[in-house]
Amino acid sequence: AHRDEPADYSNIRIFEATGVGSCLITDKPDKVKQYFEPDEEILTYGCVEECVEKVRYVLDNENVRREIATKGQLRTMKEYTIMHHCEKIHAGIEKTI
Repeated sequence: AHRDEPADYSNIRIFEATGVGSCLITDKPDKVKQYFEPDEEILTYGCVEECVEKVRYVLDNENVRREIATKGQLRTMKEYTIMHHCEKIHAGIEKTI
């Protein structure tokens, strides 16, 4: 779990981990679904037992682990780089002006 508070949101670490090509497994904040496809581009879990089960599965299935990691990295590089954020900010400023 990458946070202790009960708030239902993700943080920048999901983009850092996926951006470098890691197979991310994270707890299940509902809002993570707006960024990644759970169990396709990242792995999510709801309890410790589910986390252990999924970690064991991807450790035993390297091809699955690599596929998820690659999909997560591609999604991050396609939509969540600093350049993408700068373009959104720029578009917002232009719209306001």
